[in-house]
Amino acid sequence: MNILVLEDDDLTRIGLVALLRSMIPHNLKIYEYADSRTCLSQVQSLDIDLALVDLDLEDKLVGFEVVQAIADQVYTVVLTGHEEEELITQGYELGAKDFIVKPIEEQTLEAILHRYKIEGLIKEENQEFALPKDLLEKLQGYSFTKQPILITGETGTGKSHLAENIHHFFETQSEKSIPYIKLNCNELNESLVEAELFGYVKGAFTGADKDKDGLLSLANGGVLFLDEIGSINEVVQKKLLTALETKSYFRVGGTKELQIDFILISATCENLEKKVENGEFRLDLYQRLKGIEIESTPFRNLTYSERNTILNRVLKTQKRKIIITPDAREILLNLAWEGNIRELIRYVEKVVSSGLGIVDKNQVLEQQRARRVRLKSNESGKREEVFSSLIPLVQKEGLPQVIEDLQEYMIQHFYRSNDSKARETIKKLKISNNQFYKFIKK
Repeated sequence: MNILVLEDDDLTRIGLVALLRSMIPHNLKIYEYADSRTCLSQVQSLDIDLALVDLDLEDKLVGFEVVQAIADQVYTVVLTGHEEEELITQGYELGAKDFIVKPIEEQTLEAILHRYKIEGLIKEENQEFALPKDLLEKLQGYSFTKQPILITGETGTGKSHLAENIHHFFETQSEKSIPYIKLNCNELNESLVEAELFGYVKGAFTGADKDKDGLLSLANGGVLFLDEIGSINEVVQKKLLTALETKSYFRVGGTKELQIDFILISATCENLEKKVENGEFRLDLYQRLKGIEIESTPFRNLTYSERNTILNRVLKTQKRKIIITPDAREILLNLAWEGNIRELIRYVEKVVSSGLGIVDKNQVLEQQRARRVRLKSNESGKREEVFSSLIPLVQKEGLPQVIEDLQEYMIQHFYRSNDSKARETIKKLKISNNQFYKFIKK
């Protein structure tokens, strides 16, 4: 990596260069300049990846001339003591990627290098993290703020896999191994989530016979992934918000404040906005969680190319290799897959275990016919079960009354679920206006 450092203050320049060498120990070449004239006379002959440019050199604000000369070809960052809005505007208009006010600290320099690396990844056709480019763009400024990341979307759309890819991305960017701790909040009793997440001290509750670290402690310096975060109770919501805002927490039953530095990724298939409206989820926590919000797209809404890529990845994970012929692949990729990627994975696993080596169009069609028969049989059985449960009520109140009560219940239920929109409810239930208003007016 080749870096240009333009800074007239010798002490500042020496410190900046030393910091860069400590952060990039290998394959680094630094070109140091103390004035703009010498720099401009040589810079076009240099192969520069990143430029750190001071503004006030031999003349005030002359550094802008260097920015203007190189910013269209080099990732250029302004380092200055100026904070005037008009100068900040000028810097960005000339092509600077960042405008940083001195003194520059290690964390800020790390953030600059982080943004530079992602800029390169965004330009690449293929990158190893399997992250969409729009997400990479959102993550580009991440190191300056370390905002929580919220992944939303239907069940089975690969939210957990996306969280793992984001962790891998952060790990690669930091060039060191960082912890990845995950918890499905829906799998534990509400009362256990708090203890699992924050840990506890001896005697905090019955059975707490010794101190125990929580997942927050294990995630220190790394990533904490909370799946199904919409299921956590008010107590955990409040403590998690405090941990995010203050970077500190208390164990259950503890009095010692513990410091924590972690990246939070959370996921949910629930509508958190609606939960906030219903008073089931804290507004302040919801706003904190969605620092960077990512919607995991349903499989059916992906492009054919994206669906094909996912199928190839699923096939690649299988130890026993199979071939899906092009015509069979086309049928599979155009199916609805209501269970999204998870359902596709289950399908591939089933085919792999069936002993088939080459899956063709006829086999896929036969499997789909068998699936439709099973679904129809299941639906018929459920329908029979529901109708059978109504027999005692019909015997007691008569069929007309039961039918009328059922109509009233269904109409009012769908009316509420459609946010009291009459036209949408009538359309969804396929009923007349008279039928609808007969019961809504009651």
